[in-house]
Amino acid sequence: MKRPVWIVLARRKYEEPLYQVGTVTADDEHMAELFARSIYDEHPWIEMVVAPRDAVRTVIAA
Repeated sequence: MKRPVWIVLARRKYEEPLYQVGTVTADDEHMAELFARSIYDEHPWIEMVVAPRDAVRTVIAA
């Protein structure tokens, strides 16, 4: 069985929008948070969010 993929979004300053910094593969939300925090530690983020990639829906596609 394939492990779920989680999108990782983050921002460095409050006035900046969240943007996708990458993805992690993890069995659950807790592990996704741990992996995201340890893998994407190159900046002093003020906010980091993980979301299941399956929860993202395409609205417009060219």
